[in-house]
Amino acid sequence: MGGPGGMHMGRKCTLHLGQKEGPRTMVGIATFNSTIHFYSLKRAQQQPLMLIVPDIQDVYTPLHMDLILPVSGCRDSLEQLLESIPSMFENNRVADSAFGAAMKAGFLAMKPTGGKLLVFQSVLPSVGTGSLSARETEGRSNISSGDKEAHKLLQPVDKTLKTMALEFAEYQVCVDVFLTTQSYTDVASISVVPSTTGGWVYYYFPFSALSDPAKLFNDLRWNITRPQGFEAVMRVRCSQGLQVQDYSGNFCKRVPTDIDLPAIDSDKTIMVSFKHDDKFQENSECGFQPVRAAVEPHCTKGRSASPSY
Repeated sequence: MGGPGGMHMGRKCTLHLGQKEGPRTMVGIATFNSTIHFYSLKRAQQQPLMLIVPDIQDVYTPLHMDLILPVSGCRDSLEQLLESIPSMFENNRVADSAFGAAMKAGFLAMKPTGGKLLVFQSVLPSVGTGSLSARETEGRSNISSGDKEAHKLLQPVDKTLKTMALEFAEYQVCVDVFLTTQSYTDVASISVVPSTTGGWVYYYFPFSALSDPAKLFNDLRWNITRPQGFEAVMRVRCSQGLQVQDYSGNFCKRVPTDIDLPAIDSDKTIMVSFKHDDKFQENSECGFQPVRAAVEPHCTKGRSASPSY
């Protein structure tokens, strides 16, 4: 669920995307409240066609193809759609947000190719798969009772979104979430998806329609135009006497030795912890070698980007 500001920023960024797009750059648009709305951007149509998905528990895509298209073949329809969406929803009174279901639907559309899913959210996800509820009262009770364990408000409420994120990462779909909110949104639960898929959470709180749009625009513009790669696998090798103990960062880890990065760019950091488990050889150097494999560079030149508002 996104406001008109997100639409305006999206339209401005398509112009910047056009300056760097390659022949395989693809894009798709979806909006959501208590239902999910895909848009067909086929050039043959006089205007973009809205396709509604009412089922937010067992999510599906309304078409098997044509939801994500090359930018070069749908630019006029794309700009027309981004221009018209704010007026289409200006009288919307639906306060519910099917955030998890919308992400799942976007993933299904991108599953054959992988890519980056940009999600704009401004309220607490309240309906459909992955719905959440306010946890302030629970958090206050934990504080007053002197609970020595990790504060529950800093942990995901359950494993629903984590399970979803693991599937996204398996098919090389990275999720970035833009939270433009003025109220509680349970960032601890929502952030599980970006952190597992190599993405990021952009948090604007409390969001101001006067002061924050410029920052949102610059963040979004850099997100879709910066050099970046997809489908990366990384492993760090080290000299005898040391071993890798753990990795920290935004990635998916299926085996102990490797980390999967559905997306990687110059703004991402991976921390590696080493363990000294044997004697070093005398008069020898100690070395570390990060090994990356299967990196496809420049998502704006070769991957789909599917914004969901």
